[in-house]
This record gives sequence, structure tokens and C-alpha cells, in this order.
Amino acid sequence: MISMVSPIVDLYVRRKAKKEHRSLPKNYKLILREFAEKYCTNKVKIHYLWLWDAGGRFPNASATIPGVILINSVWVSLLIDKYADKTTTDAFKMTISHEMTHQENEFFYIEPFSRNQKFVNWINEIHADYGGIIKAFDGDANRGINALEFKKKCKGEKDKDGRSHPSWKRRIAYIRKYDFNDDLIKKVAEITGCKNQKLINKLCMFYDNIELRRIA
Repeated sequence: MISMVSPIVDLYVRRKAKKEHRSLPKNYKLILREFAEKYCTNKVKIHYLWLWDAGGRFPNASATIPGVILINSVWVSLLIDKYADKTTTDAFKMTISHEMTHQENEFFYIEPFSRNQKFVNWINEIHADYGGIIKAFDGDANRGINALEFKKKCKGEKDKDGRSHPSWKRRIAYIRKYDFNDDLIKKVAEITGCKNQKLINKLCMFYDNIELRRIA
């Protein structure tokens, strides 16, 4: 397991702490390394990089490089400041588990700017949420919802549906009400305006059902 903190991330963290009049733990790089070792498998490396999300204002991660999960500077600063806070660490654990799910046999489809592409993008994201809850919290829907609420709060008024991602508000509502199955896939197809029944059926066949544990 290798955890890399880029020099620019290091600079970002120090400047942000100085601006906010916070002192940094002397061992903060060790803290980041321990997070990486705790939440990933031997097949996945975490890199704390600024360049891929230059200027990002919200905690974000990416799994576009196979075997690598990229964490942006905002997440790094949050982890260092709140490394003992369970809400923050659960949200980070969920983020890592979500990205790991993305790297496992995800449905690949290219039809840029179409409703079909939006539908596939949304399903891939929603599936990664459900898979992330299984990995991070053994299927506990309530802990998953709390982790997603953390991300929603970070986004604030910027939390809106997009072509690549449904809003956090919508994703939380799905987790709260539904398991991941054909019915949910069809609901998302309707909401995104996808009328390609062949594509809808392919997604239903491609992904296994995921059931979460819910405590009333």
C-alpha cells in the first residue's frame, strides 16, 4: 500500500490552516497514510493529489485510473482537521468504498450528451453508493445515509442534478426508500428521460441486486 501526498497538496493544507488560524498535527502525513491503509485493499493505492481537481471547492475523489483512488486537497484538509471525528471519517470511508465499487466491473457506455448517457451515468453512481455502503458499513443504510448527508452538507446550495451525477439529495432518497434492483433502474430511466428499452434491459441484466439493512 502506497499513500502519496503531493507537494502542492501539502502547500494547500498548510496555507489553509494558516488562513483559518489552525495548527496542524506534526504527524499529519502519517495520519493520512493510516487512513489509506485502513480503508483500502492491497490492490488499491490512494494518492492525495491537487492537479486532477485543481481549484475544487468540495471534498472529492476519483477512480478513473485502475487501481488508484485520487483524493483532492479539500478532503485532505478535512481529514487532518477532523481525523478524530466519526462523522468525517465515516464519510471518507464511504467515499473510498464508493470509488472502489466504481472500479469493479462497471457498465461502460459512450453516447455523449444524450439522455441514454445520463441514465447510465446515474445508474453507475447510484450503484457505487449501494456497493459502497455494503463495503463500508456492512449494508447499514442508516450509516450510509449519514455519510451521504455529510457530502450533501458540504455541497450546500450547489447540490443539484447533473449529467454525470444525481444530486446528493436524490441519492439519499433512493438509499432511504429502495434497494438497488430492476425497479430502481427503471425509475431512474424514467427520471432521466431514457426510453431505450434495450439499454434499460442491459443495465438490469448487468447489475446484481443489492439489499441494504434498514432499522425503522
